[in-house]
Amino acid sequence: SSCFGEPVFLARPGLGDIKGVMKAIKTEDLLELFNYLKETGFLLCDRLTRERGAIVKCVAVIDLDGMSLFKMDTGYFRCLGASSKIAEKIYPQLQCMAVIAHPPAVLRAIMKIIAVFASKAFIEKQRTCPSGKTLVDHANMMKCPFASKRLIPEDTPDYLGGKDTSHPLNY
Repeated sequence: SSCFGEPVFLARPGLGDIKGVMKAIKTEDLLELFNYLKETGFLLCDRLTRERGAIVKCVAVIDLDGMSLFKMDTGYFRCLGASSKIAEKIYPQLQCMAVIAHPPAVLRAIMKIIAVFASKAFIEKQRTCPSGKTLVDHANMMKCPFASKRLIPEDTPDYLGGKDTSHPLNY
């Protein structure tokens, strides 16, 4: 969780085979998965909100290490955009911000593609951290003006500049 007790969700799309996923499953199934993930995030935030008596939102960290224009699939981004538009109506207070780590040089082009499919509210919540280009650089999110205000170094994976080496996705 963040230093404010917000759940932190980590996505690493640059490490996956997005085109392979889109060949293997139906677009509707991916949209259902995205909506399911938002629902589970909402249920967690709702439980924490009721326990604390104050609204709890989540923070998403999107690690774009390894992402390139060649890995993209418009069907994937259509699903992501459709899901964000659904979430904007069903869970308007779910996400307080999304912090983008390891932004590739083509980030502006990627964001233009995403903006075509995603909601305006989704785009407005995006924050990009200046960071290294590769995992070897160990981009230090603790120096990021957005992430440093929310992430706890001891709970942040070391590949994002934190101190946690026990994360199952470390390599």
